[in-house]
Amino acid sequence: MRRARKIGRPTNTTISTPVSRQRLYTRQNLLAAVQRNLRPMAAAHKQHLKVMLKHIHAIHRNPASYRLGFKKPARVSLTQLPRKPAGLHKEASGFWDVLKKGYNWVKKKFKKHGAVVMTHAKKHAVKVGSRVASRVGKTASRVGGRVLDQLERVAEQNIEHYTTAAENKIGALGKRATDKLKKWEKKKPDGMPGKSHRKK
Repeated sequence: MRRARKIGRPTNTTISTPVSRQRLYTRQNLLAAVQRNLRPMAAAHKQHLKVMLKHIHAIHRNPASYRLGFKKPARVSLTQLPRKPAGLHKEASGFWDVLKKGYNWVKKKFKKHGAVVMTHAKKHAVKVGSRVASRVGKTASRVGGRVLDQLERVAEQNIEHYTTAAENKIGALGKRATDKLKKWEKKKPDGMPGKSHRKK
């Protein structure tokens, strides 16, 4: 798994005045750096939701998901979460609910970890503003750098935790979806999924 990009540090090494050094580690600049570091997680989250929608739409458009006498509904945009269609057989209906719950779980997981990172960043960015302002020269830069290191660690930990948890969840649900569709396509004489039970 690709490692999250580190928060970009100020690259202007020619600045030597105490005031300019202090400005590099203002609350606004630190929060902007953290937000930039969250962009890869946001991009991964977008892809995660896309994969979950793919599994939901696979059930939505597959005739094997429906009871006899019901036709699959009109095709909807693959970028939208469709409503649960009428006519799904019992097993398909239950698994639809499982997938929708998984879709919402991924969204909540992303929001939770993003909120943790930003709450922590806001809390410490306020402190660093006053701590850097009370120092000059290399001391100010050193204090700001330590806070930036801490914000970076918290961001990376949350990004890695979200990404790992989401990918494990999606992988497990994707395998179940594939297995179930294969099973449903092998229908019994009564049109329901599963094995037929013939009288001996």
